[in-house]
Amino acid sequence: MAYEGAQLSIGTLTRIGPGFFPTGLGLLILLLGLATAFETEDIVFARNSVRALLCISLAILTFAVTVERLGLIVATAGVVLLTSLAHGRPTIRTVSAVTAFLSVLGILLFITMLRIPLNPVF
Repeated sequence: MAYEGAQLSIGTLTRIGPGFFPTGLGLLILLLGLATAFETEDIVFARNSVRALLCISLAILTFAVTVERLGLIVATAGVVLLTSLAHGRPTIRTVSAVTAFLSVLGILLFITMLRIPLNPVF
């Protein structure tokens, strides 16, 4: 993605070009991928665990189905709850805190900054 974006004009910070966003996003994804490749993981899923695969797949599907109909906050809450069920028993405090953080971040990023026409709630 960064390579293809670099083929376009990047421009300057005051007047960005069409290659600025894909190049930056591609580099960010590359850095995050490298960081996770060398990360030590303390969460252990049981070998051949179908629950983790099912919960995470269901979380992605739930977000795709609910984000336009029920709003960004409800869709985010569904994703957080289903992905936390993939590992074990989530605590209400943790699920609430992560949902609140991701909802505020999603509203700021997608609705306010990028002006994507998503409703926060219903």
